[in-house]
Formats: sequence, C-alpha cells, structure tokens
Amino acid sequence: MAQTIWDEPTAEQSALLGAILAARDETGSWPTVARLPHDAQAVLDSFPAAETEEGTRYRAIWVDDQVGLTLAAGLLTLDYEIAPYLAMIRTCANRVANHGPVTMSSGRFHRQFGADHAFHVRTFPAVLQREPLGRAADITTKGDDWSITFTEEFAVYAGVRHLKDYVHKTVDPPAEQAPPDEYVDPALMRQLAETQHPAKDRLLAVLSELNSNYEAGNPYATLLLHRAVTTGNTEVLDMADVPPPGSLDALIRALIERT
Repeated sequence: MAQTIWDEPTAEQSALLGAILAARDETGSWPTVARLPHDAQAVLDSFPAAETEEGTRYRAIWVDDQVGLTLAAGLLTLDYEIAPYLAMIRTCANRVANHGPVTMSSGRFHRQFGADHAFHVRTFPAVLQREPLGRAADITTKGDDWSITFTEEFAVYAGVRHLKDYVHKTVDPPAEQAPPDEYVDPALMRQLAETQHPAKDRLLAVLSELNSNYEAGNPYATLLLHRAVTTGNTEVLDMADVPPPGSLDALIRALIERT
C-alpha cells in the first residue's frame, strides 16, 4: 500500500527530517537543498501528499529556494516543536469564532509565551504562509513584529488542541484501510510462543486454525474458534457477523504480559 501523509516515515525520511531541523537550529533559518545530504532531493520527492478541501496538495515538507517543514511534519518527528504554533492558531481561531474577523499582533503572543518561545512567535507568519489555512489570513510584517488579520474561514480551527485534529481539518481524511490478512496478529502469536503460558500450545493451535478459517472466509468455523478463546453468542450469517480482525489481540497481549 502506498505511503500516506498519516504513515510512519521511512528511515531515509526520518534522517532527512533530522538533518533539516539540525540545519535550522544551527543557522536560525531553513536550509537550502545544497546544505542537506547529497541524496536529499530523492528523499524529498518521496514524501507523500494529501489533498485539501480546496484541491491543493499538503505535505510534511515544502521546497523552493529553501527546504522547510509544515506543521504536518510533527506527525513524523517529535523533534519538531509545533505546540506553540498550534496554541497561536487555536487562540486566533477562537477569537474569530467568538467575534468574527480579528487582527492579532506578535506582541500579544510575546506576552503569552515570554522569551521561551520567541522563535515560534517570530516565525509564526512564515509557518502560516505554508499552511492551507494561510489563505484565511492577511499578514503584515515589519522586522520581527507582525500583525495578522484572520477571516471567518479561520474559525474552523477553533478548539484544535492536537496535531492530528489540525491535520484532519486541513486535509481530506485518510482512506479506510483494508482489513488485515490475518485475524490474529502473527507477531503476537510469535510472542505468545516464547512465553511460559501453560496452555500456549493449545491456544496457538486454535489461533492458527482461526487464521486459516478467516482467510478461507468460513464464518461458522471462525466464530466457533473465536469462542474457543473467548465467550459469545452471535447468530452467524456471513463474515460481517464475525468479530473483526484484531479483536483478540488485547487479550493475547495481556496473557503475554502476565507470563
């Protein structure tokens, strides 16, 4: 399955994100491609994009004369501190939701954050310009000071506290994932096999049979084997009536942890 904006980064992508942030921290500005590892362009091209409601494409990185990170990159690396940016977005959006279009200044946030997040306040306009929500903001800068007028459209971000919520409001939701090929996670079965649980051999035999019947699409056998591990009373009509894949994972994980 193709990588999406919601998925874990590859090792190469993680390394490049670290290099971009390290260069920014060293110089105080985003780096050029030339300052990054020699294979940077190929890795930059590998980052997936999601489509916004306006039909634009949103990625974890942006590239022009420099290379920088959008707020979505916070989904991929904990080293990118985006909480102050989200706090400013939430504050502005709440004001718009309550009062209509408003103008906010950098001084307002310098007082809120103090010196600890002066960098975030100074760079907020540049960050905003790279986000799809920037279309709802009229930005004026003078040196490190700025004022931004936010339109009614910005109110959609009122109350946003977590990055996933923010990205969900920015892009179309992720496509529904296909069901797993296995009813019980094979990795959990391997972990169970390494424990000293007294019934592990019988349990592993039942779980293997359960996976085989799920793959074959046998609803009666799948449910009966499920009941051999848990309890239940369900009228079986088709595979839709069988508890979903993964429904036993928590139970097996608990057994592993207790042995």
